[in-house]
Amino acid sequence: MTKNHLKRLAAPKSWPLRRKEAVFVTRPAPTGHSRELSMPLLLAMRDVLGLVTNKREARVLMSKKTVLVDGKRRFRDDAGIGFMDVLALPEAKQFFRVFLDKKGRLMLYSIPEKESSLKLSKVIGKTSLPGGKMQLNLIDGRNIVVNDAGEFKVGDGVLLDVKKKKIVTRLPLEKGALVILTAGAHKGSLAKVTNIEGRIIHLEKDGKSFTTRRRYAFVLGKSSASITIPQEAA
Repeated sequence: MTKNHLKRLAAPKSWPLRRKEAVFVTRPAPTGHSRELSMPLLLAMRDVLGLVTNKREARVLMSKKTVLVDGKRRFRDDAGIGFMDVLALPEAKQFFRVFLDKKGRLMLYSIPEKESSLKLSKVIGKTSLPGGKMQLNLIDGRNIVVNDAGEFKVGDGVLLDVKKKKIVTRLPLEKGALVILTAGAHKGSLAKVTNIEGRIIHLEKDGKSFTTRRRYAFVLGKSSASITIPQEAA
């Protein structure tokens, strides 16, 4: 049983679940996301959104209705869904994005249909390819080939059009950028970058300054968010 399940008490703290309600929770299938920033689709649909009440209902829904994650249909309730992914039920005209609340827990919030093909991601590496091209390695496991990778730096954000599989715009990690922290003591906090010194980033939130590791910062926009973000996080 433990092969396909995970003890609730051992699940990541970012998962929004009642840990003493049952012993096990569905173990998510591998995705490009880290386990801390992803959860099983069943958890998202049942515990967070209340679209279904149990595993059986989830399987029936996914077999009869179109359930998409970043534009790709999902048939298994253990499929992983992670930070910034979009869950879409097009027949019901329902669209949701995965985000972090102020306590660093994964949440989903409703977004307009026109934003369902847009996704923010983060450059975590670059790989040289034959022909002088460069591949950007993104935080969700996605890889994007670009002709000129010189303008992209590790840590920068990118706004993607997942339908067209292209980068809409680069969002540099620099002074003035709006970021959300995906790890550390301030996980889930939105803040403005005031300075960057090597591996340390200086931030300001509500008039208070603090520092954290640069790699914890995920760019949301150059000065304001490039996508709609939940009001409670703003």
